[in-house]
Amino acid sequence: MAKLKRVGVMKMAVFLGLSTAFIGLVLGVFSTIITSLISLPSYLPAKTSLITGYWSILILPIVYGILGFLTGLVFTPINNLILRIIGGISLDIDMSEGNQQVQSTTPITQAKPAVPARKISVPKI
Repeated sequence: MAKLKRVGVMKMAVFLGLSTAFIGLVLGVFSTIITSLISLPSYLPAKTSLITGYWSILILPIVYGILGFLTGLVFTPINNLILRIIGGISLDIDMSEGNQQVQSTTPITQAKPAVPARKISVPKI
């Protein structure tokens, strides 16, 4: 079993920033669809709903990405402190799948038998 004892702060911040930016993009598209549907019965002018929708597709991923990045910068050190206190998290990692090859640091040598082989003579018939 491997243990996770520390997470890189910048890597986690970038990961959270990109993840939340994607969520912001999905919400922006959803917001555009909703505002377009609301403008169909003329509750809002069509021009206003399209502008609002396009801006939400542009602004929401940026805002969500920045907030996710800042969240990663703030909470990853707290996460690392908690991991240090509890001794890490046990992980079960399967290295047999995919194209990953495990390289040994010790050279592979031919194993010698523990008991030397004896010659046995077989009588001919």
